[in-house]
Amino acid sequence: MLQLSSRAASLLDQARESQGIPEHFGVRVYGEAAPQGGTAIGIAFTETPEQGDEVGEQDGTNLFVAPEVAGPLAEALLDAEESPEGVRLTLKTAPE
Repeated sequence: MLQLSSRAASLLDQARESQGIPEHFGVRVYGEAAPQGGTAIGIAFTETPEQGDEVGEQDGTNLFVAPEVAGPLAEALLDAEESPEGVRLTLKTAPE
């Protein structure tokens, strides 16, 4: 299942708080059609998983991964890193 780094969990927690979203809401990772074709990854806060979602908890964050991206992201890590534009979420290969 997709893993969530402590840095990403902290960043998502800060975003949730700044938007006034209740603490018990989780993060849902899902696929959506990309404008140039293929699939883009979407991330949203939601109270409950949708049917078929993989469900987990990492660093105090409930994580719901939609079935259309669960397979491709099974060995991935959602991390946060500094960029010239500020902190951003990135997908990386999960450490063994």
